[in-house]
Amino acid sequence: MRKIITILLIFFLFSLIFAPASDTFTNAATKSHALNIARNAKGCSLQNPLIKIERAAAYYGEDENTIKMLSNELELFILQTRFLPKRIVNYASKKTLIAGYVSLLEFDGEKSDFVKYKLDSAVIGENTNWQTKIMDISNKNYRKYLLAQIQNVFDSGAQGVFLDTVDDVDDYPRLKNGTISFINFLHEKYPEKFIIVNRGFTILDKIVNDIQGILFEDFGTYYSFKDKCYKIFGKDDIDWENKIAEKLELYQSKGKIRVIASGYANSPFSILTLYSENMAKKYNFAFYCSNLEITEIWFKFFYPFPPIGGALAE
Repeated sequence: MRKIITILLIFFLFSLIFAPASDTFTNAATKSHALNIARNAKGCSLQNPLIKIERAAAYYGEDENTIKMLSNELELFILQTRFLPKRIVNYASKKTLIAGYVSLLEFDGEKSDFVKYKLDSAVIGENTNWQTKIMDISNKNYRKYLLAQIQNVFDSGAQGVFLDTVDDVDDYPRLKNGTISFINFLHEKYPEKFIIVNRGFTILDKIVNDIQGILFEDFGTYYSFKDKCYKIFGKDDIDWENKIAEKLELYQSKGKIRVIASGYANSPFSILTLYSENMAKKYNFAFYCSNLEITEIWFKFFYPFPPIGGALAE
């Protein structure tokens, strides 16, 4: 039996070495699946480094002292790419995993990059709430831009990448196939790095083997751009979120992905914080809450960050 497995592995490795190169993502899912088969045949599996984390948060503020504190206190820290110089990574605790932020389906970068990569042809819509452009991820120029941004994240020393705006596939179904193949490709290109996506529930089954974490943003609470205030979702939306949460909990229990739930509120003393926190506890999700800009964060009802003593409230 061992001889058969050895022969199969040798054949598989030779087929990879001598396979023709390709600059497309069409075969990424098949190759990723084949790699998983090879790993299983050797009797070793890649453990999800995020599966046991409890203290996780994103922070998009500019206060370096807060960034320093969070990078030492958290187990998973999602950080804007422009705040990812190597010095940030260097003073992070050894236990802290850092993920750099990349907006996958919306362009929020520098105008110079928009011109440099000739992205006009990739624009298919606009997010008026954030004044960002919805982008066609199948566009060759836009893929080059994304890969450059993701490479910058890893060059900074981050161990993973956080892909935001994946849920745009719900409003733009034409983006689903391109998004799936791109994430498949990322897993193949960077097998030693972890990938976290923001929502994207309608394509989850197609990418669950390529990601290690998922952020459930707007978990129970959200910011209404129309009414300009923070709110708890109505019953129908909460019922829908609970159904999604049950599915995510199942994936999490199997060790496939770690779920981080995030709510929105105006302060840690708000009942909205307590509502989101209790929902997250129900499903054993990691949890944090923040203001809309994600420049103020907290982890428990009635406990602002940073608490007295400089350690996270238990």
